[in-house]
Amino acid sequence: MKTYLVLCLVSFLALTGCEIFEKQNLPPEPFDVIVSASTSNSVKIEWTPSYDPDNDSIFYSVILNNEVKASRLVNVYSLEIKNLEPETHYSGTVTASDSRANSHIEPFSFSTKINSSPEPFEVVVSKVSYDLAVVEWEKAFDIDNDSVTYSVLLNGKEIASQLKALFKYELRDLLPETNYLGCIRATDTNNNIRDIPFSFSTTKYFLMFSKLWKFIDDYRITPMNAEPTADGGYIMELEGYIPDQNYWMAVKLDSQANIEWKTTSAMDPARIDDHIIRQTSDLGYLVLCDKTMIKLNNHGEIQWEYSPAGDLVHDRTIMRSYIQTSDNGFLVVGHYVSDAPGIILQGILIKINENGIKEWHRFLGTSYRTYCYDIEKSSEGSYMIAATTGNDDYQELFIEKIDEAGNTILTKAYSTSGYSFVRGITKTRDNGLIVGGITVDSRSRTVTRIIKINDDGDLIWEEFFDWSPFQTSLTGITTTDNNDYVFTGIVQISDYIHNCYLARLSSNGNLLWKRFYPHSELVGGCGTSGKTVRSTDDGGFIILGGRGCIWLDDVPDSGVWLFKTDPDGNYEY
Repeated sequence: MKTYLVLCLVSFLALTGCEIFEKQNLPPEPFDVIVSASTSNSVKIEWTPSYDPDNDSIFYSVILNNEVKASRLVNVYSLEIKNLEPETHYSGTVTASDSRANSHIEPFSFSTKINSSPEPFEVVVSKVSYDLAVVEWEKAFDIDNDSVTYSVLLNGKEIASQLKALFKYELRDLLPETNYLGCIRATDTNNNIRDIPFSFSTTKYFLMFSKLWKFIDDYRITPMNAEPTADGGYIMELEGYIPDQNYWMAVKLDSQANIEWKTTSAMDPARIDDHIIRQTSDLGYLVLCDKTMIKLNNHGEIQWEYSPAGDLVHDRTIMRSYIQTSDNGFLVVGHYVSDAPGIILQGILIKINENGIKEWHRFLGTSYRTYCYDIEKSSEGSYMIAATTGNDDYQELFIEKIDEAGNTILTKAYSTSGYSFVRGITKTRDNGLIVGGITVDSRSRTVTRIIKINDDGDLIWEEFFDWSPFQTSLTGITTTDNNDYVFTGIVQISDYIHNCYLARLSSNGNLLWKRFYPHSELVGGCGTSGKTVRSTDDGGFIILGGRGCIWLDDVPDSGVWLFKTDPDGNYEY
């Protein structure tokens, strides 16, 4: 019986074959699916590699909402899906299949985000003037990778739209002294908006002009002095020359430098060195031209004249500058040809009352030659007289401080190598004084010299400026509202060519900028020159200068040039 059972078992095994001992083919094993980088319109699906127990090759398929997004991916374990709908729930599967049609499926699901607005970006406003500003911005980043366009809005009105590659826009035709609010609007393709505001205020309108006059045809006309007037216009003083005769001329201009009236008077045929014209407290004008003072009313009519020739030694006094006093009179400074032994020129101070009558005079200066050139009132009520003193071997800047009666309080000299000559003194807004002049260097060239002093004449700082291999001279200096200093003069650039310049210093004497106004900007002439400069109420400057060859006295082609700049020295011509 046992033998029979064994035989039956063997027969059964033979009939069923050896398949019971053959290994079964298995599907790929489970793997991980990760949803990452989900945005409003895209997603990234990543998965780990699946392992196949039978070492069969594996490929992957991705289905999203029953739509096949990828199939038969080999050795690829991620897929980015785009063009999805924002704020939408999605479900899908990643299937790992082997070469024998076995597979394993892993599900995933996610929801797209809200479509975001472009990210914040920087906006900058620059180059603001009275009628223009420039707004610039950075390219906005969009987290959804949407394309972005830009619009410019100003005071609630859209003035530019659909800007793509442009990140800069000029705002034109603005109103002066006006506050503006605006924004740069970044809009993506899903109409999501990001507004970045900006604001600015336009400046005051700076009336700029450039005027050229000859007045006396074919003969020399020389600029002397120009000053702003109380009515917003300007008064200018000129010297004209025809054979054997000098002409003094006062010209009243309106705010745009149009001529309102002019007054002309014949002067001594000897050449006149310097003139000054200033508005007086009664809104008239006082003209000083070497040997004569002339008082005009506000219409240019002569009220009185004064000459020191009859009061002092005949024809020996030259007047250089003046200042109005509290009693409406005038203190006049200049120099006098002295008879004292060893003294050729002596400084002089003359007190004139409001009617042009001399009250007294004093002699000033050192035992050397003294040229009193300018006078300014100090912060404490005394007066500072700027002069040049010296002899044949040297000349130096010299300050004499006096009281209202003409008594000397102190004197100070400011030496340097070579020869120095004063060209003006101006009170500063920090109760100091700025003195401008020129110095002749070791190569016999003139360079500009500027010193800052206090009310006691103590030197605060000193600067020299030389912008030419030939000559750099100073002829006029003024102060600004913020206590900067602006000066003008002449830069010689060749034997016969010269340019007017304007330069601005900070309160501590650092050069902020300089501007050259070359002769090519005017028709004809061999050069331009600056004579005087004054600050104007709008923050700009007026410069009186000339056109012509200042080193060639016999050249008749000359002219008077008055131009107005903005605070940075720019002008329209």
